[in-house]
Amino acid sequence: MAILGLLEGTGLDRPALDYHEAFGIPEADRIWRWEQTAATSKLIGASPALPGTFPYFGGLLIGLESGATSVCGCTVVSPRRALTAAHCARGAARFTVVLGSERLYTGGLRLHVTPDQVEQHSLYDPLSLNYDIAMVAFPAVAFDDNIRPIALASGGDDHVGEWALATGFGKTSDAQSVISGSSSVRQVSLRVISNAECSRVFKPRYVVSSTLCTGGGRGSTCSGDSGGPLALGTPGNATLIGVTSFVSTRGCELGLPAGFTRVSALRSWILRRL
Repeated sequence: MAILGLLEGTGLDRPALDYHEAFGIPEADRIWRWEQTAATSKLIGASPALPGTFPYFGGLLIGLESGATSVCGCTVVSPRRALTAAHCARGAARFTVVLGSERLYTGGLRLHVTPDQVEQHSLYDPLSLNYDIAMVAFPAVAFDDNIRPIALASGGDDHVGEWALATGFGKTSDAQSVISGSSSVRQVSLRVISNAECSRVFKPRYVVSSTLCTGGGRGSTCSGDSGGPLALGTPGNATLIGVTSFVSTRGCELGLPAGFTRVSALRSWILRRL
């Protein structure tokens, strides 16, 4: 899961840092250097994902208007569509969707996408991160063992107390360098908590009905994971319940809650765009 830092509930009522400058650009550079040197980024408390383990997961390389490159994750939901976080599209000039690969810069199916093929939710608010979701459109892909869509959560179950898997290229620690960690796809198990518990850390404006939070453990999402999936079930029978949105500005190793866009709350919006 990716990081978009927010100030805690007792702090200032605003986002603390810009995702691309603070997290996405450094992560894209770190992953590139790791792939070049065959060293090893993962989620905090995470383990490596085997080839084909998470066929619904995709990488998202983002060429920014500034000329820099950033990174997010995405989730395949149909032959022509993937979901990501709306904040991943800010300032983007072009995208490369990477499917069926453990690596971000090499291997797999690589699809080039323009900004007009990425639709942010019309209610997305970059200051509160409410409705932090976007749909990525691309030419139809053929499914196989390494590329396959995920089911979408439905109904009113809040999943509190359940354990879900987050997937991404993100770091293993706040201080991780290119030398100290892996940059292949990683997974981490996270416990879903109530929005009331999450609101004790983040101001209520950040935790609304379309927000889902995890927390209470040592694992977490970390920088580079934004837009990636939070899923229930086994890899071959998984259901998408969240899209990675934000974590605390204190870092991703303290067991503080992480925030996701709740898929069941936006299911109808998603289905209309498949």
